[in-house]
Amino acid sequence: MQSPNIIIPNVIIDTTDLDSFLSVAFEEAKRYLREFALAPGYIEKIRQAFGEDFQIETANQIIKDWQTGDFAIIPSLKLLSSDQLVRAKGGFAVSKNRIYLSEQFVRANHGNVDIITSVLLEEIGHKVDSILNTVDTIGDEGEYFSDLVRNIKLNTNQIKALINENDITTITLNGEEIQIERSLDDITQFKQKFTGFLISLSKILMILSVKKFLYLVQQMANLSAL
Repeated sequence: MQSPNIIIPNVIIDTTDLDSFLSVAFEEAKRYLREFALAPGYIEKIRQAFGEDFQIETANQIIKDWQTGDFAIIPSLKLLSSDQLVRAKGGFAVSKNRIYLSEQFVRANHGNVDIITSVLLEEIGHKVDSILNTVDTIGDEGEYFSDLVRNIKLNTNQIKALINENDITTITLNGEEIQIERSLDDITQFKQKFTGFLISLSKILMILSVKKFLYLVQQMANLSAL
C-alpha cells in the first residue's frame, strides 16, 4: 500500500483526518523540548543520551534555540506504510533529513497524543545525535532522549537495554535503499530483549558448566591422592 505524503510544519500531509492530530503531537513535542531546554541540568541529560564526546557548543546553541521557541532543526515528517517501515513505529534517515512514521501506527493510536509524541521525540533525538556526534551513539539514544525529555525515570536494567538495543535498519523507497534509526515495534523489541536474555543465560550456564567441570576434576584429583 502506498501511503500519502505527509510532511509537517515541515509536514507534508494530504490526509486531512491525520494532519490536525499530527500537528497537535508536533506542538506537544515542541512543548516538551522547550521545557527541557529551560530546566536546569540539560547538558548532563544530553550527555546521558548522546555520550561524552558530543559537541557542547552546538548543544548549547540548540538549547538556546529551543528556549526561544526556534525548532528549525526538526526534520520534515513523512508517513509510510508499516511494510515500508519494516514494521517500525517510526524512523529517522540522516541521508534524507526526514522523520518517517508508520501510518498504521498513527491510525491505531489516533487520539493518543502522548504515544505519538514519544515517538516523534525519539526521532528528533536521532536527529540531534546526528548533529552533535560524527558517529552514531551506541544503542537507541533516540528513545533514551525521549525518556529524558519527558522525565521518564528509568532503572539500571532499562538503561542497559536501551544501550544494547540495535535500532538501525534499511528501508527501500522507490527502489532506493535508505538507512534509518527506528522506533521498534513491540514484537521486535521483545525479540531483541529475549535474544539478549538467552545470550546472558547461555553465558551463565557456560560459567556454571566450567565450574562444575573444575569441581569434578578437583574431586578426581582428591580421590587419586588417597
